[in-house]
Amino acid sequence: DILAQLKDQAQINNFKSTLKQLHNEQNNRDKLVKLTEETLEPLLQMRQRIHKSIADQPELLNEILYQNSIFTKQQQQNESNTDDSGSNPTSKQRIEEALEELRAVLNKLDKDKETYDIIALRLDGLKERAEELSARLAHERLEHQDNVSARLAHERLE
Repeated sequence: DILAQLKDQAQINNFKSTLKQLHNEQNNRDKLVKLTEETLEPLLQMRQRIHKSIADQPELLNEILYQNSIFTKQQQQNESNTDDSGSNPTSKQRIEEALEELRAVLNKLDKDKETYDIIALRLDGLKERAEELSARLAHERLEHQDNVSARLAHERLE
């Protein structure tokens, strides 16, 4: 990036041919100084950026080395936790435990369904019995009301 900028700046200023021309002319000392200053200004700025970049290199290198050491430790830990097939046994164990849990839950659901079916049958039987008792009680109540009404009517007649 910096080299490309230098090349572009050199092409823009094209100071080599201008320097030769000004050097050949004796009265152009001021122009020569001005051209030199204009040419040196971007170069000095680039020089400052280069020095700053160089100064930042150790900190950047330390950060890269630190991150690399963390990565290397994790990689070594992963390698030590793998079996011959390359898979992590802790992951296998977790999957097996999850499958066992799932089987246990499914078995419990099956047993609970059986219990629910038995309870549902008993509730249906109790409901039928309650409906029969309710119908019998309603019939007996109506009979009793008819009997009371008939007795009252018979007593009035007497």
